Formats: sequence, C-alpha cells, structure tokens
Amino acid sequence: MTFGDRIRLIRGNLSQDEFANMLGSSRNVVSRWECENIIPKGSIILRIFEVFNVNINWLLSDKGEPYIDDLDRLDEKQTSFEKLDKRINGLEKQVQELANKIDNACDLIKKRFTNKMDI
Repeated sequence: MTFGDRIRLIRGNLSQDEFANMLGSSRNVVSRWECENIIPKGSIILRIFEVFNVNINWLLSDKGEPYIDDLDRLDEKQTSFEKLDKRINGLEKQVQELANKIDNACDLIKKRFTNKMDI
C-alpha cells in the first residue's frame, strides 16, 4: 500500500476539503499527498495521529496496524511527555548556567568600572 493509499484510507468518506480542514491544511495539499507529490510536515503527521488515532509507524512505513487503541495511544503520549519533560529540564539547566555566566560577567564589569573610578 502506498503512502497516498494510506491517506485515502484514513480520509475514508470525508471529502478532501473536510479532511484538510480537520488537519489545518487545504484540499490541494491533501490531493498532493494522495498523488504522492509531497509528504505532510511533521506537525500534520502528529495532527493525523491525534485526530484519527492513526499509528504513525504504519502511516509512514506501512508496518504495523493502521489504528492504535487508546491504551497504546496513552503509552505513546506518556513517552512523548517524558521526553519533553527531560528536554525542558535540560533547557532549564542551560538557562540557569547562562544566567550565572551573565551575573559573573556583570560582576567583572562592575569591578573593572569601580577600579577605573578609584584611579
């Protein structure tokens, strides 16, 4: 089954226009997916997952089952949230390190400025 076939299967009885509106896209773009002229952006693939409960692995590679049950979906979302949480924690640490470097640089500038004023 081709990628375009999988999109048509997901779309089912919806018109290309209805399907596009549900995904925040246009009928012309859906037509191009189905004709395999382009592949959706990552944000659209995630939207297809969210709206239609589609197995992303199946959508992209035709491997596995087309639809996932709610339990699998919860597991996937939990894993995504855990990864996001780790990334946020890492970014918070980087921001704190940068803030410390800025504070140190400000202290150094103050000392140099104060030393010049004492001369």
